[in-house]
Amino acid sequence: MQLHSTLLLASTILAAVQPLTKRDYCFLYNNQDCRDFTLYEVRSDEIEKHMIIGDSTNIPAGLSEFHGIWYMNGNPLADECLSFANIKDNHDGTYTSRVYDQNIWSWDPSFDGKALYDGVRDFALTYIIKQTNANSYHVTPTIFTPNYLFGQNITVGDMLAEFDIVKTNDPDLWLRPSSFFKHYVGTYNFTRIVYGNGTRTKRYYSDYLPNIGNSIFLGIKGAFTTAGL
Repeated sequence: MQLHSTLLLASTILAAVQPLTKRDYCFLYNNQDCRDFTLYEVRSDEIEKHMIIGDSTNIPAGLSEFHGIWYMNGNPLADECLSFANIKDNHDGTYTSRVYDQNIWSWDPSFDGKALYDGVRDFALTYIIKQTNANSYHVTPTIFTPNYLFGQNITVGDMLAEFDIVKTNDPDLWLRPSSFFKHYVGTYNFTRIVYGNGTRTKRYYSDYLPNIGNSIFLGIKGAFTTAGL
């Protein structure tokens, strides 16, 4: 989402000022070494074989509307699809999704896609999701700065960035409007392409395949150095 471009710029600057032995995005956040996260390339028409499909086993009941895999159709940045699988219920009406985590987010197989993922990963971009009414959810971005930049969790307030997910009459099509500094900047279609049971939706063929390239990047991880976020 649009916050990614800011993270990309910040990541590039921070990488430039690190010692040479630390140039491969080896920031630490919450005692995780982000070198444990890498990208690999898969065929875009086999996405449901590689991404974790959101269903009742890995998504809390409060977010049952978001089972499956979703395509960010019209997103101007280099991320393509996402799954709400393994989203965390905070038991206060909010849910936490780690954008950089394994097999839940996909990226364009290009320099832009890799650079964007590096920025998201380096700053441990996390989304806090809360239902605002029967028809919409609000998304609050949070980042974690490297230890030498105070090692703080930073919540991006609504004065800076506002992201929403808005229901339409089609349960497989939601809208994703964005605002920065209280100014609306655009909306893209948030489109379900795979159901929670693994079958493809009609929009997989009408909206996804005609617009996606032959392949996508997925993030994976090795063993963490300590417990996760």
